[in-house]
Amino acid sequence: MRVLLLATLALLASRAICQTEGATWTSVTIQKKLSDRFKASVQPELRWTDTSLERRMIETGVEYSPVKFLSTAVTHRYTMETTNNGSLDYHRMALDLMGQFEVNDWEPEVRLRYTNIKDFTADGGANFLRYKVGVGYDVPNFKGKPELSAEAFQELDGHTIRKMRYSVGGNYSINKSHSVALAYKRDDFRSKQKFVNILDMGYKFKF
Repeated sequence: MRVLLLATLALLASRAICQTEGATWTSVTIQKKLSDRFKASVQPELRWTDTSLERRMIETGVEYSPVKFLSTAVTHRYTMETTNNGSLDYHRMALDLMGQFEVNDWEPEVRLRYTNIKDFTADGGANFLRYKVGVGYDVPNFKGKPELSAEAFQELDGHTIRKMRYSVGGNYSINKSHSVALAYKRDDFRSKQKFVNILDMGYKFKF
């Protein structure tokens, strides 16, 4: 019993000394259906760290769905970041392979993403593979869908998992064209004693 108590106290103490930040992300997504298989989108986004506006981003992308449960996407993101040493501008390309299924009211999904620069800069830029698994629940007779997900960021050079991201939230369809999303995310930087708690809010318009 004493060993278990000491181990618990040691774990709590190690977590207490970790650096923790708060962040708020806000985005607007405009999506155009080009055909039954193609979609195009543009997404401006603002990200605050604590109370400071740190990043202003705009992302464009095209998604292709060869079959109902499988899709691919290519995106480009331009970021303007404010740092203690001034401003920093950089680009990021991403390639996605996504699978989504329906099991009764459940919607499990997986995503594999390659990026040539990560969208966090605490550890510098690098090539990454990001592995994401999640599940949504289509609540009967309700326009909202709660969702859970976990994502691992693996650096290709060292094959190490540099960061984990956990998310719980959901989206609500106002009508056929308009929807809103709200989520709490937690970034766990494995290479550092650091966590970031994120409030993510988004609006989406489809036409």
